[in-house]
Amino acid sequence: MSIKNNMSSANMKGVSHGIWLDDKLERSLANRFVEQLAIKIPGIEYPISSLSGGNQQKCLIGKWLSLAPKVIIMDEPTRGIDVGAKREIHALLRQLAESGVGVIVVSSELPEVIGVSDRVAVMHEGCLAGFLEGEEVTEENIMKLASGEQLAEKELRQWKQKSEIKRTGPELLKRLLRQREMSVFLIILLVVAIVAIVNPKFIQPSNMKSIALSVATDGLLSIGLTLALILGGIELSVGGVAAMTCVIAGQMALMGVNIWVACLAALAAGAICGLFNGFMVSKVGLPPFIVTLSMMNLSRGVAYIITTGSPLSVSGYLPDSFRFLATGDVFGIPVLFLIFLLVTVVALIFTKKSNACRNIYYVGSNENAAKLSGINVDRVKIFVYVVIALLSALAGILSLARFNVATPELSKGAETTAISAAVIGGTSMTGGLGGILGTFLGIFLLKIVDSALVMMNVSVYWQDFVQGAILVIAVTIDYMSHRKSGNSFLQRMLGLGRRKPALRP
Repeated sequence: MSIKNNMSSANMKGVSHGIWLDDKLERSLANRFVEQLAIKIPGIEYPISSLSGGNQQKCLIGKWLSLAPKVIIMDEPTRGIDVGAKREIHALLRQLAESGVGVIVVSSELPEVIGVSDRVAVMHEGCLAGFLEGEEVTEENIMKLASGEQLAEKELRQWKQKSEIKRTGPELLKRLLRQREMSVFLIILLVVAIVAIVNPKFIQPSNMKSIALSVATDGLLSIGLTLALILGGIELSVGGVAAMTCVIAGQMALMGVNIWVACLAALAAGAICGLFNGFMVSKVGLPPFIVTLSMMNLSRGVAYIITTGSPLSVSGYLPDSFRFLATGDVFGIPVLFLIFLLVTVVALIFTKKSNACRNIYYVGSNENAAKLSGINVDRVKIFVYVVIALLSALAGILSLARFNVATPELSKGAETTAISAAVIGGTSMTGGLGGILGTFLGIFLLKIVDSALVMMNVSVYWQDFVQGAILVIAVTIDYMSHRKSGNSFLQRMLGLGRRKPALRP
């Protein structure tokens, strides 16, 4: 998460107009507290994780001060901050107190406690040992209460020690990763140029149209996976839900039901799957890996039950207006691809400008901190899984329009492609980082590589191998970039990883 986004996370109403974020207000808020707290940063768009521990701490202080609170509780507010910055923070605390704000400071540094406090409460072994006021606030009296009348010189020295937490800044690789979209775009251009030289037929309109059609349906699933990964979860049922909704719509069409009504029913079935996934992950607390893996089998099982394992041909039951969604074109561009492009643009706008979608990043970045910020985490999770299921259902419906066949085998293995596209595009499997544009380019890259292999008469088995190798490389790069967090992808998905601690103001 960027410094700007972190600063505004606790004050979304103050930087928004309705449901839309105001980038100017968000920048103004961030710059104001960066200047007020003397935060040393290369820019407000940089990730907060790239800063030193002290500057991270000051960013978090600014985050909560943006609310203009009546009471503020600060736990170790100056840990990791240099001496000059400490003086600034102490002066700020005094100004807040003088302005009528109630300031509660929890600190293990006695000089700090004595310097900023009007009244001191001392704890001993988890219980309140006593209060000190005025001239009573001395190191000796504090330690006497804290040690239970047993004061040891060693303990005193420990209390007097000043801790400085230094964290290394981002390496060159992290800075390069910030330009992931541009990197992927350049790779796409390079691959197209090389293949076009080897086989000029690759850039013919017919092949480009074929790539665009292939991108569309798998791209919808990839956008859904991107949202799940940003949330800090996973979604393995996108292919199964797509197959189930395709079969439901196809079967209803065979029964004489209006195709548009059938599509609404299919979307409703998809939404129910999403509600189930969201409920089990948020309310029950099951790992998303287990929940979505189960839904993958359940949804595809429903598709097999309805079809008895045989594809349903609906070529004579679909109106031209419906088939136009997948077979028509506008100015030579497939309508199916235009639909995908529209969904991508809408998703891109909402993830950048919408309060609700911004919360997805907050939850994925640090769920505990999101809860403390007042975000309804359960609601965010349910919302995300419902949206993913609806995108999967849309992919299934469009596949029905394209192929005129409803098969339970639809989108089998599409989860791998979707995850690959998202990770290639820069979405982190640790949560809180990624974007729709990167996924858009990622799915294009994968489909271009697939088409290139076909044009060069490479065996389909090698195509699967290449896609698997791309996924391994992408996941490895993501893991190496985030291994210091202590949470591997499998640990988070299986619910075995340690939770990110709540960021303390």
